[in-house]
Amino acid sequence: MLLGALCAVGAFFAVRSGSWLWAGIAGVLAVWFVVDAVRSYGWNENRKRLAAEKQAAAR
Repeated sequence: MLLGALCAVGAFFAVRSGSWLWAGIAGVLAVWFVVDAVRSYGWNENRKRLAAEKQAAAR
């Protein structure tokens, strides 16, 4: 998420300076990093849920 936020800030400043190429690149990277962080969080929560179910079934 931090990398996504930093890229979004970079995209904002690139737009303000009129550099549309760098704004586009930074914007795409910002979206990429945020989506990756959200997917990773979901996978981690799913892994925890499956481990808890497995432990409960073993009792």
